[in-house]
Amino acid sequence: LNLPTISGLDLYRKMNEIDSLVGIPVIIMTAQSDRATVLEAIELGIAGFVVKPFDTDDLAAKVIKVLAQMSRN
Repeated sequence: LNLPTISGLDLYRKMNEIDSLVGIPVIIMTAQSDRATVLEAIELGIAGFVVKPFDTDDLAAKVIKVLAQMSRN
């Protein structure tokens, strides 16, 4: 979530201001796991949240889940 010039959540907000980017699922990978950050991400509509260090199986499961949701829509 901590990029050099903007937070990941702020970047996601900006993405949603651009019509061609609205609805693109985003999985956030971060070292931040505090409740407030997770809840904010959920409220914004982030498709997945992975806390670093992460297990590759957990990441793969989240990607598969997002892709499955996309195929249903």
